[in-house]
Amino acid sequence: MLTRRVAIAWFCALALAPAQKPPALASAAPPAKSVPAAAQPASPAPVAPEARKRLVKIFDVKYADVDALGRLLNDLRRGSSPDKAIPQPGLHAIAVEAYSSAFLQSAEELIRRFDVPEMSVAQNHDFEIVAYILVAGRTAGAGEAPPKELGEVVKQLQETFGYTDVKLVDTAIEHCREGRDAFTKGSLSGLSDGATQPSSYELTHKVVRYEPGTKKGSVTLYGFQFKLRVAYQPAGQTAGPTQWQDVTFQTDLNIPEGQSVVVGKSKIGMEDKSVVLALQVRMAG
Repeated sequence: MLTRRVAIAWFCALALAPAQKPPALASAAPPAKSVPAAAQPASPAPVAPEARKRLVKIFDVKYADVDALGRLLNDLRRGSSPDKAIPQPGLHAIAVEAYSSAFLQSAEELIRRFDVPEMSVAQNHDFEIVAYILVAGRTAGAGEAPPKELGEVVKQLQETFGYTDVKLVDTAIEHCREGRDAFTKGSLSGLSDGATQPSSYELTHKVVRYEPGTKKGSVTLYGFQFKLRVAYQPAGQTAGPTQWQDVTFQTDLNIPEGQSVVVGKSKIGMEDKSVVLALQVRMAG
């Protein structure tokens, strides 16, 4: 009986005990808000390099040497230009692949000019190309007075650049025949005060052609190049190693018969002086 009363009392106590609440769960963090794609700054799209337009033209060659004409066209390219001429002797044709319209136009003009029936001996012209190497400055320098045929050149240098002293330091004469190339080299002094070693130069061109006119003709030099290596002493130094400067003029030229043209001008050394190259072409036969 006692055991039954204890059991009843235990059940009563259990029924009267306050209900215990389960432990509260930790609250989850609110989900991160997603930023719409439109609100995010858009990265710029990569810009594709501009494609260079490839131009190809086939030229028929009737009279000229296809290989020689192809070499001439390729020799006239500038630097690392991708433009090129592809000779096809078996087809008597030249394919020109160009990425610039200027090269394609020049190639067309040269092919038209040189693809002509071979000239007889009586039609060939002989020339003297006279190169005048001048030094121009604003103080008196070494050299000789320019010849009278350079009167217009001297006047142009004085009026355009303000030079008061123009002297001739050397004259180079190159004999050549129409349609041929030529090469001349030499040395000279007087370009720079105090230089203990002579300067050196080279003259060359690929092809020379005579262009007849109504009264007087003109002479065209293709691939003309003048290279000068100037020896000079730094300003205020009378001893010490010689300094060197390279000067290059490279271009195609058309020189009217009986006239002189200025090919180029470049400052030399540490002095207020410039070297000037003037050309004149004389008919030799």
